[in-house]
Amino acid sequence: GVYRNWTGDRNIVHFTSEDGIAWKYADTCKLSSGRVIDPTVYKVKDLWYMVYKDEADGSHTHVATSKEMVDWTNNPGRADPDGSQEAPFVFHWKGSWWLIVDGRGLRVYKSQTGTDNFVYNNTVLGAADGTRPWDNAVGHHPGIVMQGGADGEDQCVIFYFTQRGRESMMQVAELELGADGKGVCNRNKYANEESFQQENMARMTQAKQWALAFIMFADAHGNQLPKNFEQAINYVPGLSESN
Repeated sequence: GVYRNWTGDRNIVHFTSEDGIAWKYADTCKLSSGRVIDPTVYKVKDLWYMVYKDEADGSHTHVATSKEMVDWTNNPGRADPDGSQEAPFVFHWKGSWWLIVDGRGLRVYKSQTGTDNFVYNNTVLGAADGTRPWDNAVGHHPGIVMQGGADGEDQCVIFYFTQRGRESMMQVAELELGADGKGVCNRNKYANEESFQQENMARMTQAKQWALAFIMFADAHGNQLPKNFEQAINYVPGLSESN
């Protein structure tokens, strides 16, 4: 089902596994409040760090530290200067530490230490400007993978999802460093004319499906049009509100 009630406690729970398949509960992390979600864990020198969203503190990204990933200390506390964000992800790239979060697009911050003083750098994927199928929407919930690029340098690959109604689609693009030191992402860099045509054809097909659904509803209800999309949705197989 679809979770609709965002009330009550939310905790970050620790599991361990010997093989990455079978997981065993270890403990529930004691953090800054009882409304914490979206953790990312990384290591700087001899300490483990966890960034996460604290809904009880204006949805700021918080940082906690631990030596053994069991007992966590909420220090230094807030990582970001502006709040209203989720899904924080920290990574090391181009000699610096970076924090990327979901918040009115994907906001990028930079830190020399990776532990505090994350300074706003830029926002990427904040517009509905994608030309690939299902990519014409704002990006959400980023994840970063570093891999070897063709030039021998690290290539920063960003995974994210876009939404249409209740459906979410995974996407991938490249995060690059501009000449001005800002993180940038051209989501259409590897798109081609074929993918653009596919997107247009998909939209045309969806429009035709909705038109047919409205016609069939009216035919079954004495030429009365439906009051909303939900009334018409079952008249064409495979149609959903996200179309």
